[in-house]
Amino acid sequence: VLTRAALRVLKSWVVCGEVLSKSLVETLGTRSPGLGIFSTCGPTEGTVAVTSVESCRAHLEAPQPRPIGRARKGTRLATAAGSGEGPGELTITGRSVGLGYLGDPDRQALAFPGSSSYRTGDWARKMGDLWYFEGRKDREIKLHGHRINLADVESALQSVAGIEEAVVDLHPAKRGLRAFVLGGSAPDALRRAAQQLSRQLPAYMVPRFWFGTVAFQLHATTQ
Repeated sequence: VLTRAALRVLKSWVVCGEVLSKSLVETLGTRSPGLGIFSTCGPTEGTVAVTSVESCRAHLEAPQPRPIGRARKGTRLATAAGSGEGPGELTITGRSVGLGYLGDPDRQALAFPGSSSYRTGDWARKMGDLWYFEGRKDREIKLHGHRINLADVESALQSVAGIEEAVVDLHPAKRGLRAFVLGGSAPDALRRAAQQLSRQLPAYMVPRFWFGTVAFQLHATTQ
């Protein structure tokens, strides 16, 4: 169990996955002075960790978000843009790249342009020897460790009776998905839509916040 006492004696903290926020790094540093905080990033197709960087004060004070790090040994990262330009789509090349998608040749052809090479779909920029994540080419997001294509959620929502149009995005504080729907905007109708969607999609793809509009009237409910 990670307790306050454990934080005080912890020497290093290695996090792998999403970009580590400045606020979380500040909190960890305050609770455990002297703690070395290392972030590593990368997709499952690249065996996850293809970059690494130790956090420092300069990263926290810089105007841009924290970097995702430097390319790890045996991995080459590149975009069509040169250093300092961009952003461009990040491509990973190296022994860590997987073989591809079994039984999905169309997706394979788009994402794996060559041997040991993977097109991530991530916009990235290189500044000096550090890489920075700058969003996605498509509408895929990552929420609580799950990959979600927002277009898939919208398509499922538009199949719900009474909903004419739907737009789904990520809550600004990353607390969950938000659904904006045209038609069926009363709170009870929004709850029924959420219940129906939960029978079609995994729980992590069901929006938590619902907003409906008809004739410029807005109602909101939390599911």
